[in-house]
Amino acid sequence: MGIKGFKVDFMDRDDQTAIEMVERLAACTAKHHLILDLHGIYKPVGLNRTYPNILNYESVFGMEECRWTEAKNDMPLYDVTFPYIRMMAGQVDFTPGAMRNGTRDNWKAIYTKPISMGTRCHQAACYIVQDSPFTMLADTPTNYEADEPYTRYIASLPVVFDKTIVPQGEIGKYIVTARKKGNDWYVGGQSNWDERTLTLKFDFLTDGDYEAIVLKDGINANHDAENYKIEKSVINQKSEMKIHLASGGGFVIKVIKK
Repeated sequence: MGIKGFKVDFMDRDDQTAIEMVERLAACTAKHHLILDLHGIYKPVGLNRTYPNILNYESVFGMEECRWTEAKNDMPLYDVTFPYIRMMAGQVDFTPGAMRNGTRDNWKAIYTKPISMGTRCHQAACYIVQDSPFTMLADTPTNYEADEPYTRYIASLPVVFDKTIVPQGEIGKYIVTARKKGNDWYVGGQSNWDERTLTLKFDFLTDGDYEAIVLKDGINANHDAENYKIEKSVINQKSEMKIHLASGGGFVIKVIKK
């Protein structure tokens, strides 16, 4: 396969020396047709417009923090806050996809076997809510192999889109994002630690029928954050769908044109 690019980490500063180094990295990788993923970096400031081979900037309290952070650093709250603020500056390198998931009551930091705060479906929704053209499955391969239906579902999600809308949400409480790719749509939603039931409308769809493949919190997700279910239905632009988000929950809907 060869080398496709570099993920560079631990700049951890935004003085002139660091900024000049990042520009040299961007120019060099662009010259050799390589991608660049900037981790441990300041927020996007427009350099990726000059060098579109820069696919991601971290500059976010990402998934890795669950290895050593404290429960007071409320990640479900953060996940429904920064898309309204930080993500306005550009894409993020959040590294989602945790397969060990904890509720508000049973989460704890374990460095060698990290656990995400919130449900497994909350993690899945990161792939839609967050703008991340070079995202990843950040957990260990064996954890994904142990749950093939879930892994197959999230691995099928696009990472770049033609159109994005946010049909509903409230900063610090919840967010619903819908993204279009070709004739299909992908809808993702996340909640803070408050469970809630949302009514989704699909008036952004064009005429015709679509298959909705829903990945959502299972009935026991408030107690077992890894509990989920997958359902299918046929919808159109006049359809409405009620969907329940567990505490720290989430959902993804693949809306495929029939």
